[in-house]
Amino acid sequence: MKVSISTENGSAREELVKTELEGLLKQYNVEKYSFTDKVIIEEGVIPHSHPVITLNTRRYEIPERTLTTYIHEQLHHYFEDHKGHEQSAIKILEEKYPSVPVGFPDGARDEYSTRLHLLLCTLEFKAAKDLFGSEKADELMGYWKQNYYRWIFETVDKDYEELAASSKNTTFISNWSSMHDLI
Repeated sequence: MKVSISTENGSAREELVKTELEGLLKQYNVEKYSFTDKVIIEEGVIPHSHPVITLNTRRYEIPERTLTTYIHEQLHHYFEDHKGHEQSAIKILEEKYPSVPVGFPDGARDEYSTRLHLLLCTLEFKAAKDLFGSEKADELMGYWKQNYYRWIFETVDKDYEELAASSKNTTFISNWSSMHDLI
């Protein structure tokens, strides 16, 4: 899939991140993690997935953080397109994690979204391992656990094998034909 990357305002910082992301998309094969073909770079926003993936101009010390942010937002599009499967996976997570944090810096906007991010961040971590190797993925995990979705990433790190296995055994993942080999 050819991804079209544009800037919101054409600022120098937006152009810099656009160029960086274009280079990363050439360097790494992220086809199986791409579900929508439009990305906007906008200074000062919180990265978000809908209606169009929008990334900010925050400069990361490690370029792979830019790419994992792109993958994170792309995964939201996959989950949105497969809502029924997502909901069945969330029910399983409600049993395992009956109490989850809500809000920054540990959780997402509500309990449902926090559990959704357990799935999404498990897949994001797996993608990082596949693309960059375990050492770099672990370095990224260390950053994530200290900065945002802290409880979510701490839980993914601690329960990764179990989350990956339970995800693989749900209808959600077993029907995930476009990413059948992700986990």
